Amino acid sequence: MAASRKDLEGLPGWPRLLSSEQLAVYLSMAEGTVRRLIKDGTFPQPVISLPGCKRWDKAEIDKRLDMLSGLTAWDFEDDPAIRRLHEMDRDEAELLARLEDDEVLFGANSTKRRKRRS
Repeated sequence: MAASRKDLEGLPGWPRLLSSEQLAVYLSMAEGTVRRLIKDGTFPQPVISLPGCKRWDKAEIDKRLDMLSGLTAWDFEDDPAIRRLHEMDRDEAELLARLEDDEVLFGANSTKRRKRRS
């Protein structure tokens, strides 16, 4: 059973997948308004749609809200915290590329062998 409006009050964060009631609370709108905005394409369809279980991806909703408000990633480029997150992403990508190169050069088990030797 999905958390109700009352259950969500005071939460420090939101679940990644939102029920229709949670989505309405998150958007501070009535459920009927949210249904209408989904139907007319303003908001995305649920990522999970089973009988009695529909869930929307909060990240996708946030992207749509950014798009509707005119925000883009460039609006945050002067924010040091955002800049650091991008640097961390770049560092992680470089590390993963080096690990993949290791596996190509030395085989998939080479990393395990080197770890055992140390």
